[in-house]
Amino acid sequence: IDTHVAQTLLRTAAAIRLLGAQAFLVGVRPEVAQTIVSLGADLSAIPTFASLQEAVEELMAANNPHSSGSAHTMPFSNLSNPGFLAFSRANS
Repeated sequence: IDTHVAQTLLRTAAAIRLLGAQAFLVGVRPEVAQTIVSLGADLSAIPTFASLQEAVEELMAANNPHSSGSAHTMPFSNLSNPGFLAFSRANS
């Protein structure tokens, strides 16, 4: 990853927001995270999660305030994909 890639991620996330959705960065490997930090790239505008399962659980909990959290989640650990950019329709 370099500065150009980080800027592209930010522009992509901004475009997704304009379409009424939200982007999430999922499964960034530690060495990639270190590179992002060393470049001084500010990706704080993009919510990040360690795994796809963690992102799905967070989205499910946010979209169902009556849920107790993990009781209604499904295992997605086999779908973990480093560097995966996930999209969620924004709440209206």
